[in-house]
Amino acid sequence: MSLDFLTLDDVETAGKRVFLRVDINSPIDPATKRIIDDARIKAVAPTLRDLEGAGVVIGAHQSRPGKYDFTSLEPHVRVLQMYVDRPVRFVDDVIGPKALRAIEEVKPGEILVLDNLRFCKEENRKAPPEELVKTELVQRPPLRPRRERRLRGRP
Repeated sequence: MSLDFLTLDDVETAGKRVFLRVDINSPIDPATKRIIDDARIKAVAPTLRDLEGAGVVIGAHQSRPGKYDFTSLEPHVRVLQMYVDRPVRFVDDVIGPKALRAIEEVKPGEILVLDNLRFCKEENRKAPPEELVKTELVQRPPLRPRRERRLRGRP
């Protein structure tokens, strides 16, 4: 059976920097603001093991602006750290200078988690893909993936 997209088995990631968009949106207790179910965070660990030779930059979100559980991903990083055998760093920025500097510093074997992507207004925008691909989040290097490195991209 032929797949119409690449998987991690099809690409060499060792020594490369990989941007990994994950779904770690987790239920949060309204009173304590603590994560009450870490299943989605735990589910990322096998992929991170597959990427152990790469520098991994994780992009994710938690809820939507205006909701009680819209928060930073810093608590998610503490939970993720329990499921991987290497340090996980956090940067309280997404596409600003602090994030770009942290991304440039990621070395093979390291994991960096950017803060909640929905802190960027454009991440909350509803628009057709043709418009969203023009946003700063997609266009700004070094986050812009090169076509040959996209796992689910089209040629």
